Amino acid sequence: MEKSEQLRVLEGFRRGKYNLLASTSVLEEGLDVPECNFVVRYQNVSNEIAQVQAKGRARARDSRMYTVVSTNSNKDYWYLVAEEKQRLVEASLTTLKYLPLEDVIPSKQKSFIQERDRKALQLQSRRSKWPDREKVEVLCKKCNVLACRGSDVFAYTLSGDENPHHVVPSKAFSSMYDKKDHDKPDVSYNFVKPYRIYCRLPNCRSQWGVIAVWGDTGYKFPVLKCESFLFKYGEFTKRFKKWKDIWFGVQSIQDWAEFEDDVTQNP
Repeated sequence: MEKSEQLRVLEGFRRGKYNLLASTSVLEEGLDVPECNFVVRYQNVSNEIAQVQAKGRARARDSRMYTVVSTNSNKDYWYLVAEEKQRLVEASLTTLKYLPLEDVIPSKQKSFIQERDRKALQLQSRRSKWPDREKVEVLCKKCNVLACRGSDVFAYTLSGDENPHHVVPSKAFSSMYDKKDHDKPDVSYNFVKPYRIYCRLPNCRSQWGVIAVWGDTGYKFPVLKCESFLFKYGEFTKRFKKWKDIWFGVQSIQDWAEFEDDVTQNP
């Protein structure tokens, strides 16, 4: 249904024109559903949050909600997990009512800060193993051809996303790969990946990552997949599955204008 049709039906339900709604999980959030006195949910139990949202639709006096799942199935198991987590959350909220928050909150904040600092020191120690990123060679893990250097790799973090994308904003890098249309190009309103990129050597063709386009900038750069490469520093070669585990520092992109020349010529 279009949004206008959804609202029309909900208004009819509110006025008593309809007394039964059948819907997908779209009704769990984002729509103002009138009070219901009987809710039946089939199979779709993904987590405790969805469980609470579904129960929130049974708001009429003396209302009931039932969930129907197949026994001895994964969905049955996750339903029980969600129920237990919901019970724990409700118990925690009840307990918090009787606790002096001025004592509880500072203690929690202190533990969070300590954990944050611990992770920062751990990352700093790891990144100091290869202090000069210019000396880091990024090699195709399949054919060992030199793709770029560690100093060519930059990190760019989308607004609202904790995980940075590792890009190579260098027009020289475009000679190292071929590209093909991506079968699933759309990611979000401000980030699309129209192409996959591959090692250019005909006897290799290992996939290296994607070409990404950021709607908030209009810029287009290759985004590298860490596990597709080997990293060499001097005589030592190592493979990393994730960028957060690498042993050299990566400079973050603060101002895209620094790469204006590369942007205008990047494929």
